[in-house]
Amino acid sequence: MSNSSNQSKNFIDLNATVVGTLRRVREVKVAGKGGRKAQSYWACSIKALHGDARNPDFTYLDLTIPAADALAFVKSKASDCENNREVFVRAFVGDLRAETYERTNSRNNELENASIIKGRLLKIEATSRSEASVNGRYEATARGMAYLNMVLSPKSEKPDWVTNLAAMHGELSAMDYTPFRLTMRDGNEASDILAALQPTMAIKSTERPKVIVAFKACNIISGFFFRKSKVEGQEGVQEIVGQINGELSDITYVKIGEEVAYKLIKEGENYTVETTLELRSGTHD
Repeated sequence: MSNSSNQSKNFIDLNATVVGTLRRVREVKVAGKGGRKAQSYWACSIKALHGDARNPDFTYLDLTIPAADALAFVKSKASDCENNREVFVRAFVGDLRAETYERTNSRNNELENASIIKGRLLKIEATSRSEASVNGRYEATARGMAYLNMVLSPKSEKPDWVTNLAAMHGELSAMDYTPFRLTMRDGNEASDILAALQPTMAIKSTERPKVIVAFKACNIISGFFFRKSKVEGQEGVQEIVGQINGELSDITYVKIGEEVAYKLIKEGENYTVETTLELRSGTHD
């Protein structure tokens, strides 16, 4: 199954590759409005695994199914899902976003906030748990282009880098954004890039040039945060926003304003780097 995204000059995709169990195959019927005929679409969920294959963590993805081949596969496994027979899959998902909702806490029966990753199921295939693990681990990875909004360097009590991204997806004329909050241990290429970008990110947000990065995140899970509303008439009111959390794995491209400041180029089996950033180590040579 190809991991390439369906991108054009007028479209940017934010995609993920996950492995896990197929669940909740269903046809969703939407009532028609204004005398129009009711419409329907197919959806499913995937319990995506990541981490140590012997005791993995997981997160749920709730997906619509626009691709004909993916829909045919999912429909063929609907009976297995209904009868609680495991269907282990590898899936390629586009248009990632995190949506919030309220659920009842099973311990105290009180309402609480929660979130789930949504998207479009583009490709899917059957696999096995043993085939899906790489070096004894499962991977749930996301790739995309994003605006870099914040960089926090490691501290003694918090040894990880922390960065906030606004990942782009959709048509350039009507772009959507998915918030990401990613952590990373110090000492590799991506952390060197973050360190080199700190002087730029320290500039007041209204005055600094826009920073765009191509990134890869692993161990993705759903999350949320609170912020003050910007809706007219509701300024200052707290609102909940879904986000995707995870670990920053790679940065392969950086653009600061109109300048390409970092670019990882693949040449056959080798990689070369073109950069104007002052990197801390020589690992990018």
